[in-house]
Amino acid sequence: MINTKKIILAGGGDAPESYKVDKYFSSLLVKKKMLFFPQAVSPEIWSYADALNWIKTPTAFQEISITMCLDMSNIDIKKLLEYDAIYLMGGNTYKLLNFIRESKLDNLMLEYLDMGGIIYGISAGAIVLGLNITTAGIGPEKDENFINLTDLNGLNILNGIIVATHYSPEMNNELLKLSYENNAKIIGIPESSGIYLENRISKVLGFEAITIFDNGNMQSFAEGSSFLL
Repeated sequence: MINTKKIILAGGGDAPESYKVDKYFSSLLVKKKMLFFPQAVSPEIWSYADALNWIKTPTAFQEISITMCLDMSNIDIKKLLEYDAIYLMGGNTYKLLNFIRESKLDNLMLEYLDMGGIIYGISAGAIVLGLNITTAGIGPEKDENFINLTDLNGLNILNGIIVATHYSPEMNNELLKLSYENNAKIIGIPESSGIYLENRISKVLGFEAITIFDNGNMQSFAEGSSFLL
């Protein structure tokens, strides 16, 4: 086992906003092969065809071979390791977390990370990787829990961190409160930014600073800066 976890968290912007994050992610892929999961948004919000068209739009992804995964019946760790990375698309966070649990993708992703695979989560795809998904219910881009999911615990593969995407300063009070209530750090990631996490070392990517909320305190980190989580 390699035991070096490599994770990209993106704030949820469109292709131009996510360009720097996507470009950095692409540079990490040796085989230029990615397995794409659109279940947070498809088929209820977008068709699968629309989701596939969306993921193929970014300039930074033009050299990547992208396979969309719709059938989990033939997915095991051997199959996952054929790809450099797993990409979790944004959409409805509650729906995505439920899909990951029901399909047993959560256990596969943990094993995949331990064996050197990379996970890219954008918007909902980033939120589900954290301690819980409580941030999905706040802010202007908040999700509707239309499946009435009651267990809001995330996959917790980010060292106990909670992720807030589509971050803007208007969310500060709510995020400070959530940080206090959960006794946990929250990372606020704007739509044009992201984070590359390798074990406990995090590097800020994109066009804007990210903000960490920690029990009443706030601290911002600019693009290119690194910090420990």
